[in-house]
Amino acid sequence: MGKLAVHGNRVYFVSHNLDAGYDIHTRQDRVNCLIDHGGGDWQLLSLSYSAQHFYGQSMSDQPISGFDGEIAVSPDGQLIAYFGLPFSFVCLFRNIDGERYKYEGTYPARSRKGDNSLQFRGNDIFYTDRWTEHFIHQIKFEDYYCNNPALEHFP
Repeated sequence: MGKLAVHGNRVYFVSHNLDAGYDIHTRQDRVNCLIDHGGGDWQLLSLSYSAQHFYGQSMSDQPISGFDGEIAVSPDGQLIAYFGLPFSFVCLFRNIDGERYKYEGTYPARSRKGDNSLQFRGNDIFYTDRWTEHFIHQIKFEDYYCNNPALEHFP
């Protein structure tokens, strides 16, 4: 659907749920992962299905992806972030052991909606938001920070 995020032998991407068919009005775009096992052997894994299967986290409770499939992976490969709909909050999956993923929730639980440039820097997540005058937002250890990029000094 849109962006890719690569970490090690994994390629994360957003695509529609194949079980639901492809209807532009009803499709459910989910985060998926291609795992390279070497020698041309690739495995396809749905993070949402993994969270449901191993942890009982219903797929209907996990926000679907939107905004051109923005996705990012933390430098250690443990967190996978995406913009979830309908409110475009940053959503997270945790890589438990490479085969199992757990849905970690939606951040921030405020009205700052992301729509572009989702990136990790260490444990921090940065993204932009065209709805609040192009602010740059930062999520750091479940705390919320917002800086106006037009200012010369940042707190």
